[in-house]
Amino acid sequence: MRKIFLFAALMVATLTFAADVIVLTDGSKIDAKIIEVSENEVRYKKASAPDGPTFVQKTNTITVVIYEDGETQMFSHNTAAAPAAAPASAPQQNYNRQEPQARQQNAQAQPAQNSSKWSPWVDDKFTVGFTIGYASENMKYSAKGESASGSFLLGREKKVSPAATLGLTINPTFKYGLGVRTGVFVRYAHEANDGAHGHDIAFSVPAQISFRMRAWGKLSAMIYTGPVFDFGAYRWYNFNKENTYMIEGENGKKWKGFNCLWGIGAGIQYDRFRLDLGGNFGMVNKYDDAPDGYSLKWNQPFYITATIFFGKKQ
Repeated sequence: MRKIFLFAALMVATLTFAADVIVLTDGSKIDAKIIEVSENEVRYKKASAPDGPTFVQKTNTITVVIYEDGETQMFSHNTAAAPAAAPASAPQQNYNRQEPQARQQNAQAQPAQNSSKWSPWVDDKFTVGFTIGYASENMKYSAKGESASGSFLLGREKKVSPAATLGLTINPTFKYGLGVRTGVFVRYAHEANDGAHGHDIAFSVPAQISFRMRAWGKLSAMIYTGPVFDFGAYRWYNFNKENTYMIEGENGKKWKGFNCLWGIGAGIQYDRFRLDLGGNFGMVNKYDDAPDGYSLKWNQPFYITATIFFGKKQ
């Protein structure tokens, strides 16, 4: 009998075409002008008072909505009776009733809106950026189990040589935050002490693996590690404008122009701006003909850089 009653109600409402009809789970119906249908409620005005107050009916009390153009929208829940609709407690925006095509488009878009969630993986396409920064450089001696460290240029004990860095960072991020950090940088170091001056110019290319995650909004954090290759490390002294030489160590030994370091670093990025901190540690003996057990390695124990990325966000 219930199915027969519901079918009759549908037929009557469809034939009248006077207004939208809301059929409730208790079998009663409401002549209405539908304003909005959401997952949990239907907002409407009474057909007899289209300029009157806006009413709200919970969808768990509704069996079917029959629109005046004959389209129907079914709701499947339990059929327990629910309180009758009451005027909305707060003023509601008077939306224009959607046409059938607009309703269909809205229904298709709704699942995508509901399924959108915060993701830890960055989706920007900032890959290439201009970098400027500071680095400290030193060298470490090791011979017969003993070691000592000093500034990179003048060898002052327990000191470092300051250097300026300039170049391009290339750091694409792929799936799940993994990426590659590389680029081309030029580094210039200078140190002075008691009339002695040391200079160094080197080109640097990192080849590192990076991992980056979103922290909050446009803020993300990253870590990276891998080798760094230095090329053409030109070094010379000038002591009172005398005794100038290039790529030459003590007793006429030649320093290698190539240096391989292992680097590790971390960065914080907000939108296009990134701040990086890290260090690079030499793995190559810089003497070509060093005696057994003797090594000299060049390090960059600390650097800090700032990068501005180009390009458009995805």
